[in-house]
Amino acid sequence: MIDPLRLRFAMTNHLADQTSPYLLQHADNPVEWYPWSEAVFDKAKREDKPIFLSVGYSTCHWCHVMAHESFEDQQVADALNADFVSIKVDREELPDVDEQYMLATQLFTRRGGWPNSVWLMPDGRPWFAGTYFPKDDRAGRPGFISVLKQLAEAWKSHRDQVAAQAEQFAVAIRQAGGGDHEPSAKRRELSPDLVDNAREIFHRMYDKRHGGFGAAPKFPPHGALSLLLQHLQQVDDDDERSIVMHTLDAMALGGLRDHVGGGFHRYSTDARWFLPHFEKMLYDNAQLMGAYTSAHALTGRPLYKRVVADIFAWIEREMTDPAGGFYCALDADSEGVEGKCYLWAHDELIDLLGESDGRFFAERFNATPPGNYYEEATGQRPGTNHLHLSTEPSADELERIEVCKRKLLTVRTQRVPPHLDDKVLASWNGLMIGSLARAGRHFNEPRYTEAAGRAASFVLDNMRTEAGSLQRAWRQGVGRQPGYLDDYAFMINGLLDLHDAAHDDRWLTAARELTESMIEQFYDADSGGFYFTGAGHDTLMVRGKELGGGGNMPSGNGIAASALMRLAMIDADGRYAGLAHQTLSHFAGRMASQPHGSESLITAYADLLSAGDQLVTARAAAVAVREPITAAARCQRDGEVCVVSIDVWLAPGWHIEGPDAAEGATRLTCETPESFELETVSYPPAESAVGGAGDPTTSQYHGHVCIEARVKTRIDTPIPLSLHVQPCSGERCLQPRVLSLSVAQPDAE
Repeated sequence: MIDPLRLRFAMTNHLADQTSPYLLQHADNPVEWYPWSEAVFDKAKREDKPIFLSVGYSTCHWCHVMAHESFEDQQVADALNADFVSIKVDREELPDVDEQYMLATQLFTRRGGWPNSVWLMPDGRPWFAGTYFPKDDRAGRPGFISVLKQLAEAWKSHRDQVAAQAEQFAVAIRQAGGGDHEPSAKRRELSPDLVDNAREIFHRMYDKRHGGFGAAPKFPPHGALSLLLQHLQQVDDDDERSIVMHTLDAMALGGLRDHVGGGFHRYSTDARWFLPHFEKMLYDNAQLMGAYTSAHALTGRPLYKRVVADIFAWIEREMTDPAGGFYCALDADSEGVEGKCYLWAHDELIDLLGESDGRFFAERFNATPPGNYYEEATGQRPGTNHLHLSTEPSADELERIEVCKRKLLTVRTQRVPPHLDDKVLASWNGLMIGSLARAGRHFNEPRYTEAAGRAASFVLDNMRTEAGSLQRAWRQGVGRQPGYLDDYAFMINGLLDLHDAAHDDRWLTAARELTESMIEQFYDADSGGFYFTGAGHDTLMVRGKELGGGGNMPSGNGIAASALMRLAMIDADGRYAGLAHQTLSHFAGRMASQPHGSESLITAYADLLSAGDQLVTARAAAVAVREPITAAARCQRDGEVCVVSIDVWLAPGWHIEGPDAAEGATRLTCETPESFELETVSYPPAESAVGGAGDPTTSQYHGHVCIEARVKTRIDTPIPLSLHVQPCSGERCLQPRVLSLSVAQPDAE
């Protein structure tokens, strides 16, 4: 298939072989752009030039502005080409590059955003950073031309200062980006107050007047809604229910929602959810579909069902590849004007809908003759209206409104549409697959489940290598980039949702396969938790674990922990439960200090708590969780004997004593020796540890331990085993505790 984007450009730089719509938007710039690669850094070293890194994405409004003002300008191109090696990166294809250099910009300017403009040493260390620059000096702010001249001079005349600043930035980024695990002396333990504390913070942040949390700009609060909805499924809390419903109602009625075409825009520039930034992102709408589905399950509110149906209608109509995958995003701009496709003049509504329906519709959606819309940057009013509701329509009004909306949508499809970013990302598809599957199951709507299944098949068939590894992105028949943690975690969780909805074991099989690959490529066996990057990615300055998370996107580690717990319940695989527990333990400090941004980690821990200390399944396994230990037991039949394997996982920084310790020794016992005879117990060798002054050398277990036992059985009931342990850290020992494991016996062969 011929890529229509390629036909538009003369391809004057080095982006011609890329598939990213964002990179192709810059393929005819006079700037000599290169895609991210090791060869470009080698070029900068050979030529002794600094690197200018520009990171953005194809539906970014201010990326377009800077492109038109600067990157399409010959004067700017001459300055860049003479003194710098220029790299363009699509943040959605290379999120690790985006996140690490966004840290540089935030450290340098105390804010972030796109386009992200960063100047690097030839070895990749940043030394100057910013976001959008106007081409020329403006209102006391230096323009891009001035900045380029100053930085080129600094590179030539003050190299030592540049190198020193680059090293300071690199150290700060390593500390910030690698700060996923606290020293043992400050390590936080998992405890239920982590969940309660997060909920209390969101209660305090709640905007009682307009809904949502905090002040403008207001992004859809996916993480907070997910956490609060999870709690409401277990506890009937009227205040919390009011917070959630007010927020969901405000977004559903306000200007954040596209009332004509369905779906939600990216965020509201004001506190009252009226004036949006008009991008429409797949990941936002996937998470909002999930939130409205969960809220409908709690409340039965018809508005929430209509919102879900409208999101699906938009996804099906505009965002689905013919083969089934879901596209990324729609631009905010059309014909170079933000929001133009979505705005209506008052007289236009009356002309299109007729006098009676037009005036009714205009009044209901707050459209006025002068126009209610104003441009965010300038405050100018072009005389058009952005549709929004002040109150929910009555049942009698809804049918009339739907007729009007269908007429307006027909007209709108004839306008110049916003640019479509038609690449497919595995992670964002995983989010939408999961939400569609849950909505299909809850609303008993086969179309939702079928769409989820087609997208899952698309990703599994088109975005896996021969070895079974996921790829990050796909476009026009080409898959690119090794998958990141969120690609695996979101897809695994989505496949499990799809299995729940469709009851097709192929989705469960695929989830298991991806889980094993995720563990192999991303898990940190030394400290717990998953790295954001796998073996196929460049390490850059730091190999972090929480890149990609935050208020708008869930944490890959949080979703991975949830998926592991789900598989532990399905497969009775104690290893999965242990990995989930270790992952959450690793991030306990982050959950305590940064609950906003750690919502999916906290939600996963709340799920773990709700499962109880004892998780027993039907497939001959038992799991017990008591912070900081997870234990899992599985039995295999050998005649009249059950061979029991007990896997024990300890949170980072903790240990238990070996079986020969004088006090607190680890030992396994059977509660009913009259029914079960514990023939032998095999403990693995323990590590030697030197005690304090006067204390003898001891033996300790760290990390993962596997104990094996042979149990002679006289009855076919579950075997009641007890694991006696005393967890200790470098600072203290907890009271001795017993983990009870009721191990079901498999049928005799």
